[in-house]
Amino acid sequence: VDTRSIDHPNVRSDEITDGAGFKDHNFDGDGWLNDIEISLLRELYGGLVDYLDYQLAAFLESLAEMNELENTILILTSDHGEHLGDKEMIGHSHFLFDEVMRVPLVIAGPGGPENTRRTDLASLIDVYDTICDLSNVPTPEHTSGISLFSQQEREAVFAEYGIRDLDKMGYSSIDGEIRKRLK
Repeated sequence: VDTRSIDHPNVRSDEITDGAGFKDHNFDGDGWLNDIEISLLRELYGGLVDYLDYQLAAFLESLAEMNELENTILILTSDHGEHLGDKEMIGHSHFLFDEVMRVPLVIAGPGGPENTRRTDLASLIDVYDTICDLSNVPTPEHTSGISLFSQQEREAVFAEYGIRDLDKMGYSSIDGEIRKRLK
C-alpha cells in the first residue's frame, strides 16, 4: 500500500499499516456511514469482484491457448469474507460472523464432477486433501482435512478467535452495548 496516496486528516500512515485506524470505522455512532456511503462501498466491492472475474477469464483463456486447461485443477476460494455495513462493520473483522466465515469454494478440472453444486459442510483445511485426491497423490496421514470428493462427510466445522491481538486490532476498547451485541 502506498500510504502517501491516502489523504485524509483522520488517517495516518502508521494506522494504515498496523491496523490501529481500523477501529475508527466500526461501532462509532457519530462517524458511522450513511446508507448512500454503504451502498457506494458495496458497489466498489462489486467492481473488485468484476475485475477479478475479468482477470480470471484472461488467465483461463491463456491456459486454453497453451492447451493446458484440460490438465488444470482450478480452485477458487478466499481466506475470509467481508463486512460491508453488516453489524455496523466495514472490512473483515476478527469476529466469527457468517459474513467473514462463509467463503466461496469453487473447484473445477479433471477428476471432479461437472456442473454440481453442493451444500454439505466443508472447511478450507479440506482443500489440501482434495488437491491430493484429484491429483492421485497420497494424502499424508498428518492432515486433518477430508477430500471433498471422498465418501466421508463432515459432521461439523469449527472456528475460533484468539484474543491475543485485541489491543493491536483496536477492539479491546469496545464495551457496553456494542460488546453485548457482538457476543
